[in-house]
Order: sequence, then C-alpha cells, then structure tokens
Amino acid sequence: DCAFLGIHTEQQAIDYLEKK
Repeated sequence: DCAFLGIHTEQQAIDYLEKK
C-alpha cells in the first residue's frame, strides 16, 4: 500500500523513519 509518501514496504518505511 503506497498511501504513505510513496513507501511501498515496511522496510522502506523503517528506512525512511531512520533517515529522518
């Protein structure tokens, strides 16, 4: 589901949050 800023997987979400 890419409703969250075009993030497609949990791992991408984790990656995004850790890079903030």
